[in-house]
Amino acid sequence: MNPVEVVVVLIVCVLGPALVLFLINRKTPPRAALIELPEVFEQPDERSDRRLLFAVRELHRRGYEQLRISPGMARSGVTWRCELVAAGAPAEMYMSAMERRYFGWTDTEEDGAKALADKIEQRFPALMQKSRAPDPTYVRWYVQMLARTIGDVPVSYDADMGGPDTPPWYVCRSGDALPEPPA
Repeated sequence: MNPVEVVVVLIVCVLGPALVLFLINRKTPPRAALIELPEVFEQPDERSDRRLLFAVRELHRRGYEQLRISPGMARSGVTWRCELVAAGAPAEMYMSAMERRYFGWTDTEEDGAKALADKIEQRFPALMQKSRAPDPTYVRWYVQMLARTIGDVPVSYDADMGGPDTPPWYVCRSGDALPEPPA
């Protein structure tokens, strides 16, 4: 063996096991390994409520990973509500009755998810500041929730309508259970 081969063998023998142990013991996957939606799910959704959900996904991509949603149904059972929340910041409420006038804004009717994310980022600075931190576990859950609610919305509270058999998180129209988000 020449000296270069000896060095390569030593590096592989010494670092190989350490690298394997490091990878096995990692608690969170590298960012590149985060679950991504297939391209078909990335197309702008025509429903205003889904567009808001994709705007939140866009904000997660921008580093606001502690931005959460708290979606539910109004007492009437007609209006879907979705609060954008982050610990220590005031919540911002969207109601499906607003349609594409998100948060009462009059300049969002033609916006796609990215343009809506831009406006949320600009107009809710306190919320954005409190949500700018990594949380890959929540982001993975969120992407999986989007995939499971295609063409529909998630519900986590149901004002006076849920019974003992209603799961804590479910798909609005089908009633199918959704996994709860990580704490």
